[in-house]
Amino acid sequence: MTRTILVLTFFLISCTVGFAQDQLTWPPDGARLLGMEPVVPLRWEGDKRSRYLVQVYASDKEVLSEEVQGNRLAVQLRPGLYYRWQVARLEKGGSYSLIPARSFTLSSDVRFNFDGKNGQDGRDGSSSRDYGRQGGHGANGENGQNGPRVSVLLEPVADDVLHLSVTGPSTTQKYFLLPGSPIYISTRGGNGGHGGNGGHGSPGFFYLQANRNFQESASFAPGIGGDGGAGGSGGDGGTVTVRLAGVAHPPAIQVDNAGGQGGRGGAAGAGGAAPAIPAYYQGWVPPLYQAPAPPGRPGPNGAPGQQGQVVNP
Repeated sequence: MTRTILVLTFFLISCTVGFAQDQLTWPPDGARLLGMEPVVPLRWEGDKRSRYLVQVYASDKEVLSEEVQGNRLAVQLRPGLYYRWQVARLEKGGSYSLIPARSFTLSSDVRFNFDGKNGQDGRDGSSSRDYGRQGGHGANGENGQNGPRVSVLLEPVADDVLHLSVTGPSTTQKYFLLPGSPIYISTRGGNGGHGGNGGHGSPGFFYLQANRNFQESASFAPGIGGDGGAGGSGGDGGTVTVRLAGVAHPPAIQVDNAGGQGGRGGAAGAGGAAPAIPAYYQGWVPPLYQAPAPPGRPGPNGAPGQQGQVVNP
């Protein structure tokens, strides 16, 4: 019975020590770190008087091997790499592994982009080759997509490191945010597509046709230019919700959730040119056939999108 109690007590102590070590050791294995100034604070279980050997590897290449006194070390590293680190305690008789190899990734891209898509431009109207035909109307531009709702959550960890969670339309990205790093959130509305231009009207045509012993004249009036398509409306900016769960000194959070620009209306198509009519026939040919056709109407510009909101519940 006594032996069973001793074994159980040793097991509980081992579990407690292991749990405490996991809590004191930072960054945890597999952590994703984020910071514009990538200085990573390493921390492990130990006392301030002991000496330790800290080794850091990037892609299996050693980038740091340093002896330190105490259980903390700030290391400046290159972002965009996969790192492993380990700690050994130094003693007179040698050293023994204290922290087995752990890994983390480091990124300096603090911009999170969730902008709405821009609308596609409308097609231009066709210009017919047949005499007297009106130019085709330009197609309307598509409306820009609204910026989505985005949620930002910040929670304290330790040593001014924050846990960052950014949730967009379909994914949640989680990082440990290093001290002094700002955050940029963009959820702009998409720009409206431009309207298509109106097609040109066909030119007029005058011709003579012989019929037995006399001449008949006939003509085509020039075609009116096609109307330009309307520009698409800009999408509205998205709503960004920022939650600070007990963060005493939050980082700078810059939000760009402006509405998208409206698309430009399509240009009016030019009217067809007047035909060349001999002076002998101009007296009885209607004026409609003798002057250039009027152009089409230009398309209206699209309305801009509305500014989004920033909510701090």
